[in-house]
Amino acid sequence: AREEYNDNIFLIENGEPKIDDFITTISPGLRLDEKTERLIARLNSRLDFLFYKEVNDLNTVDQFHRGNLQYRLTPRMNVAAAADYIVDSRRDRDLERTGLVIPSNAKRNRQRYAVSADYDISEKLTSEIGYTYAKEDYEEEIFADFQSNTVNLLFTHNISDIILQTYSRLNLGYTRYDFSEEFLDFAVDNYFLTIGFEHQFSETFSLIADIGTRYSDD
Repeated sequence: AREEYNDNIFLIENGEPKIDDFITTISPGLRLDEKTERLIARLNSRLDFLFYKEVNDLNTVDQFHRGNLQYRLTPRMNVAAAADYIVDSRRDRDLERTGLVIPSNAKRNRQRYAVSADYDISEKLTSEIGYTYAKEDYEEEIFADFQSNTVNLLFTHNISDIILQTYSRLNLGYTRYDFSEEFLDFAVDNYFLTIGFEHQFSETFSLIADIGTRYSDD
């Protein structure tokens, strides 16, 4: 349970009157884990019941569901899959992640599905290929719904003989975004290539640094 006070629940600016309110959030959830020598699986599910003390029209229920699993097919190969389903509505839902505010409390349905596989080519060289499909739909037509398809390929090479606990990285991929709204449909093709390194300071802490280029075409 969480109680918060917001002195500007609609995030109004430019000197317009602001509305404040107390917001109560009740969040029941369930997490299931399964772990064996070859399988790691987790299922997370949570509901957020939001209650506004004064602006009752904003009372709603947000949903957050996620499942993922990883399975070792052979000593040199892993496969993995993940799925997310989120229904959210707060204007500040993306504030911490992007710094942007959505100018409406419209409900948004988000889906994401991903599959990947990694293979140890040699003792030092590892490859990973992945595919991700994502989709966002808004209840209000003023927002553009979109879906995306991403394919990426990552190679990591152990260079610990030069720098202890360090791996070089090469990542390349492609994403296509398809946007749709009432009077306009358009797509954006995005290509990216990065190189970098990962340094493992301990079993629980590592640093990844990448630099590269990105090309977009609509």
